[in-house]
Amino acid sequence: MRPIARRLIASLSLIALVIPLRAQDAIVFKTGKRVEGKIVEERDGKIFIEHPLTGVTGFDLKGIERIERGAASASATGASGTPAGRPEDVIRGTLDAIAVNPAAADSASANFSSAVYQLLQSAQGHRATGNLERAGAEYRTLLQALSNPASVQLLRGEEFHSKITQTVADELADVDYRLGAAAAQQPSQMRQAQAYLTEAVRLAPQNLSYRFELARVAQANGDVRTALAAYEAVAAAPAAPPELKARAETAVT
Repeated sequence: MRPIARRLIASLSLIALVIPLRAQDAIVFKTGKRVEGKIVEERDGKIFIEHPLTGVTGFDLKGIERIERGAASASATGASGTPAGRPEDVIRGTLDAIAVNPAAADSASANFSSAVYQLLQSAQGHRATGNLERAGAEYRTLLQALSNPASVQLLRGEEFHSKITQTVADELADVDYRLGAAAAQQPSQMRQAQAYLTEAVRLAPQNLSYRFELARVAQANGDVRTALAAYEAVAAAPAAPPELKARAETAVT
């Protein structure tokens, strides 16, 4: 088990707490695949959902098993003190509650920490089994929550908050890189590939493999400015592997 996970478990002293929740919309396909985001419309036999990275995408209703529409609700912890509901709902609900009543942060800390741990474990499990789209959605939910200033107090301080944020960012960057590399194998998916790789480089700018792949995909997409900047960054990096450095230098000459 990761040291971060052990420290997070040790910090939990779960309490009974009522938390208002706000769920995302979700589309569940007959294949078992799940896409989360905000459903924006239905028309012409399709449903359109907005994804935080790739924007609005339409899906044929014939391939969908069910549609889950998020709605405000309330959920209480059970007798064991474990927060009810999905961890992402508890995370969002806690942050919404703290925005209204900042003084409740200390009492909400245990439930928030537990939900963060559960969602991180879920994302890591999906990443390990190759369910990269689901893993990416869960990592992004975590990263968005951790960008909220209230999450520092909810996670009992800056040091631990910083470490878990870095873990989430690094692992999401790996997911994005793998999704981007896979999408780049299909000509019709090159724009989406660049979106994934752009996020990977933003999250892990020191990773030169991510930068080189972004340069290659951007070049194929005709995005000369992005490609050139990424190639030049690799070529100028003292730590670049010789072969990668040589390929980048060749691309910019």
